[in-house]
Amino acid sequence: MLISLGEWWTPYSFVGITFKVPITSNFKNHDNIQEKKIKLTQNELDLKQKTADVSYEILKSSTEVANAQQNMQVTKSNYELSQKIYGYQKAQYGLGSRQYVDLLDTERSLRQSEQSYLQAVYDYLVASVNYQKAIGNF
Repeated sequence: MLISLGEWWTPYSFVGITFKVPITSNFKNHDNIQEKKIKLTQNELDLKQKTADVSYEILKSSTEVANAQQNMQVTKSNYELSQKIYGYQKAQYGLGSRQYVDLLDTERSLRQSEQSYLQAVYDYLVASVNYQKAIGNF
């Protein structure tokens, strides 16, 4: 049986070529270098974010300390003024020119201003501790 050239190219005949190209370590190294560069950039951005967070916390806590200190001074002045007013009204009550109800109202105001002052002192101490933590002294 003779095979003619036309029989080799029938619809079900095929020719295949197989190539084996080794993936060299150069390709792997290039990918590793790119991955490390991306990781380095990510770490740099994380560091910038953490630095900004710390700076914000320091600024915020120092502002809170300043506000708490000012509030403490104002409430102390109010408390001292309430003490003076109570002393005057107590003396007036002793002379008979004030009613006892007025003295009780003034005493209640004195206690409220005292509570406000104590709360302001507490807020100042908390703000001071938060500031110390923010700057790393705690």
